[in-house]
Amino acid sequence: MRKLTDREKRTLRLAGFLVAAYLVVFYGTKLFGSLESQRGAYAEAYLNAQTLQVKRLREIQKRKRLEKLKTEWNIDFPKLQKKTVVGDARVALETTARTCGVGLGFSKESPGRVRAGELTVFQVQGSGKTQNVARFLHALKTRLGYPMVVDRIHLKAQKRPGLVSFTFTATLLGYSTWKPQETSRA
Repeated sequence: MRKLTDREKRTLRLAGFLVAAYLVVFYGTKLFGSLESQRGAYAEAYLNAQTLQVKRLREIQKRKRLEKLKTEWNIDFPKLQKKTVVGDARVALETTARTCGVGLGFSKESPGRVRAGELTVFQVQGSGKTQNVARFLHALKTRLGYPMVVDRIHLKAQKRPGLVSFTFTATLLGYSTWKPQETSRA
């Protein structure tokens, strides 16, 4: 084999350099495109993970609110059935009155306004010691287990000291339309 001249060596070096540059540019752009698509996929996966994290935190917050409502209102959601909720609320009202030492007399039940999310309206009369009546009225919010709002209450002292008769109108709200911040604490 013959010896290469300086010009041929320079030409081969230039050709090698150009081939190497071509390969770097050609495969470099493919590599860069591949890395860019992987970065885009990573960014999308990261965004999805963040979205799922936010949803998870919302669900945890909902669960905490539900637990707070369950303990505050003494609600047992599994036992609630739409067909019997009014009857169960009436029984709970009578049971609460009995445990507080209040005697219930005449009571009337009428249908509530459907558009307002009311299931029924109770008109109740009763009597008892002043402390027992106060405990009963407070128990309507804390121990009854149903979203009931007392619309009107009328207290009247009886002839015997320490005894009070009362009449009140309470509205039983539906759970699906009930918003606790809109209810009155009266």
